[in-house]
Amino acid sequence: MLDVANVAIEILSPHVGDIVAKMCVKTAADSCGKTPDQLEVQDVPTLLRTVKMFLGPVAPHETVETLVARIDGRLS
Repeated sequence: MLDVANVAIEILSPHVGDIVAKMCVKTAADSCGKTPDQLEVQDVPTLLRTVKMFLGPVAPHETVETLVARIDGRLS
């Protein structure tokens, strides 16, 4: 079984740091009514929307889209 939270954190952390990466994942989990450890593949669309929401204002669009695509690719 894929560990959705850790995959996302692993991909995001080198670009935004551990704290922001974990905050993105926690916010997505909260939106699903779950903890980060409970995130499942069906929660990936919410996770990707959250990453875009968090990073959109502070990172180049291309960078955000690349990170989202990498997360989606690993979790699909």
